[in-house]
Amino acid sequence: MYTTEQRAKALNLYPQCQSIGAVIQQLEIDVLKETSNLLKKDPGANMEKLRNWEKTVIVATLKHTYSLPLLLKNLHLAKSSYYYCKLTISRDKYTAIRTRSLQLWNQTMLWLLQHVCIATPRRNMHF
Repeated sequence: MYTTEQRAKALNLYPQCQSIGAVIQQLEIDVLKETSNLLKKDPGANMEKLRNWEKTVIVATLKHTYSLPLLLKNLHLAKSSYYYCKLTISRDKYTAIRTRSLQLWNQTMLWLLQHVCIATPRRNMHF
């Protein structure tokens, strides 16, 4: 049988269990809201069919409210998958190409200004 002290401890834990259940229930509601808001998915979408990068976007928006392990467990997303997707989403693989294209554009515009616009005399221009 339980002692009076053990019963008191068990009764004191019951409200904490209820609050944990409420937190998890609110988490599930928030995840569904973010799924429909951010990803423009149907509110009744199956969470298990979401792609990892979609889950990563949801975790990124909710991690300021909930702990990361709780979000990952609720979304069935491995920690390694989360960090991999987070890295690939934030990284732009075309940065070098964009920078080089901008340099070439600036060089071309400068050359056009120097050789075409300045070298061409203005004829028959009436104001």
